[in-house]
Amino acid sequence: MFDPSLQLREAYISKLSTLQVSGVTIPVYDELMGSTVANIGYAEAYCIVTNQTAQDILIKCGFYNDCSIQIDIVTKFPKNKGGKKLSEQIANEILKLIRTGNTSDYPAMADFQIVTCQLIINQGILEENVDSTAFRKILGFTHKIQQTTT
Repeated sequence: MFDPSLQLREAYISKLSTLQVSGVTIPVYDELMGSTVANIGYAEAYCIVTNQTAQDILIKCGFYNDCSIQIDIVTKFPKNKGGKKLSEQIANEILKLIRTGNTSDYPAMADFQIVTCQLIINQGILEENVDSTAFRKILGFTHKIQQTTT
């Protein structure tokens, strides 16, 4: 049995590579913020794929995993500007890409297939700093994933 973590994370990053809001591409990074951010009005925006878990499901007919993954949407504004609207718009665009209602549209992996996709976390977070305010949105997904190769 293989560990689906790497392929799941790469599949999410690939699927979200077309993520756009107001015609601006929002960068999606693996665990740590990258060197560029999207600029939309006063805001800086980016997403981080993070907090993965995987657990075996014992089934006689094949190898399955319960896997979870989170996307941290970060929008940062100068102090006393902005709001949570932009992080919510980005979240909606992510949901359109990930949860289409059609299993063939789920993020694609070489050795695995996503069987189910459920949104389990949808949380807004406000962070105030000395010179900026960040409005974050955490989206958490859980999946049943079948190993398709041996």
